[in-house]
Amino acid sequence: MTKRVFVLRMTALLLVVIPSFAWGQDKTSKPRATIRPSLVRLTANSTQPFKIVLEPQRLRSARVAQKVRWNVNGIPGGNAQIGTIDASGIYHAPAKSPRAAEIHIGAEVEEAENQLLWATVILGDKEPSYHLARRWRSDVNEEWGIQKPLGFALDANDTLLLADTKKNVVVRFTRDGRFLHKVGAGTGNKPGYFMDVRDITVDNEGKIFVSDERTGPPRIQVFDPQGNYLYAFGQKGAGPGQLFRTGGMMFSASGILFVVDIDTMRINQYEKSGNFLGTWDDDGEHLGQLNAPYGVFVDRNGDVFVAGYYGPCQKFSQNGVFLSAFASPDPPEGPVGFQSISGDRWGNVYLAARLDGESPGDFDPEHGKKVFIYKYNNNGDFITRFPLPQGELGETRMAVDEQDQLYVVFQRKNEAGVEIYSQR
Repeated sequence: MTKRVFVLRMTALLLVVIPSFAWGQDKTSKPRATIRPSLVRLTANSTQPFKIVLEPQRLRSARVAQKVRWNVNGIPGGNAQIGTIDASGIYHAPAKSPRAAEIHIGAEVEEAENQLLWATVILGDKEPSYHLARRWRSDVNEEWGIQKPLGFALDANDTLLLADTKKNVVVRFTRDGRFLHKVGAGTGNKPGYFMDVRDITVDNEGKIFVSDERTGPPRIQVFDPQGNYLYAFGQKGAGPGQLFRTGGMMFSASGILFVVDIDTMRINQYEKSGNFLGTWDDDGEHLGQLNAPYGVFVDRNGDVFVAGYYGPCQKFSQNGVFLSAFASPDPPEGPVGFQSISGDRWGNVYLAARLDGESPGDFDPEHGKKVFIYKYNNNGDFITRFPLPQGELGETRMAVDEQDQLYVVFQRKNEAGVEIYSQR
């Protein structure tokens, strides 16, 4: 056999083997999935088919998922009050529209990377809306009173955690505003103390993670559920695993902590122990890049939503792959300055936004600014918006409980506290 013939035969062999190997690799990875349609408006007694589309993979076309478990508002198959859905994905609206116009169509698809999917049904001729169900104010004259709230978190025990950037304290309240206890040892630059407290989040064991802008010790401190200091991580700086100024923290269901660093325009990932896992650091003004990231929400799939202060809100996979963007800035009547993000069990995204681009420090101290809450579903479809009372003087942080009530921290002239909003 000549050298030329040998090379040709080896080349032909590679042409056969390589595509076969690549195809096998593709078949072992799970595709992303989408639910279609993702937003519909229906009347009583009407029907609507839904389907799950498995997106194209390398050398493989899109296809409709066959093994899907459907639910309505988390109830397998639904019921007569909220509507039913059969095994083929056909939704039957109830004979009478329920009190809340918004219905959540859910799907579980094991063969997809994002195994949980949600669509939104708006029933009847009413738009989804919220009303102020109750509110409580903190007594600023008390030792535990809140003056300038920033960090905010709900825990699994139905209590609220608030960080005060003026008093440098972290305190726990019941949901109706009764003071329970402080977290940490007070003001100071030693472990367990606070100097310039910012953000709070809680893991599934009840441990409290608090970020601090102080110099010297690590930026994130960890406390047990009773508020006793445990350990710290995240040294000040721009190196791997280091932090300057956090703009939001949240755990995924798998226990990965995502931390937004506003100043370095990146997102760091840590284990609960503080072990650094990696970072997303592609900053810029284009889609898929980070431009003044200002909050993070992680849904039950592990997909990560990042709000940019100047917009839009972007959706990434848990590995940092850009998926989509929504809530683009829309002056003069639409949102411009996004100041916080939250989400609920259905993957809906809530954004607090001003209708101008001014920073919190530019407020008129007498009248404040008007803030709106914008709600989008997990796919980026706009659901509704509603205004908060006039006069917000600080950043508006939020959280949603398991009953879909929205808790909003407010700071207005001579008062601060929490407002609870429910769907009408």
